[in-house]
Amino acid sequence: FAPALATLLGLMKKGLANLTPALSASDAGKAVASVASDYLDVASALLTGKGALAPRGKAEVDRILAAREKTRSTLSGREEDYTLYKPRGHYALTPELGRYFRAMSFLGGVTFGLKAQDEATALRNTGVIAALCALLEDPATLAAWKKLFDPFTELVGASNDNSWYDFSPVVKKLFTPDAPGDAGRMRALNRALLDASR
Repeated sequence: FAPALATLLGLMKKGLANLTPALSASDAGKAVASVASDYLDVASALLTGKGALAPRGKAEVDRILAAREKTRSTLSGREEDYTLYKPRGHYALTPELGRYFRAMSFLGGVTFGLKAQDEATALRNTGVIAALCALLEDPATLAAWKKLFDPFTELVGASNDNSWYDFSPVVKKLFTPDAPGDAGRMRALNRALLDASR
């Protein structure tokens, strides 16, 4: 699964680079692109043990590697339990398994809450979720994601969390890269994603 994850992250990062100029038409869109980029960079750095990181991404990786505390993440805007990133079981046997464990724990554990303490964070998170879903509209990227997601679903059952399957119809209908610059459109997208998550 580790090579498949590396492929997926590379495709998503490439897709985000193509999406970023359109997102960057507004300050809100720049914030969405920045958080989405840090999210993918953190996952890649955890998986490979290398890679250039922006300050927010480096701070997140440092907290994950320390695995010592519960604290608010500047990436997700939520309190995260970083103690859960300590590799355990067979994942503690080799550095490679430990890196895979941390990367998958990060991708499966960090959530961008649609209901946040303040509207700005909620709308930013809405944009991040929508942008990440939009990246999976590329057939090669979606195939790479399904190569990971579908086997896990077969092995351990359906996830309790929402996924591209839940959000894709809403994102296709309501999201374009210029949407983050329009608070009204983002509020409507936020409400629709919340409805789809029930």
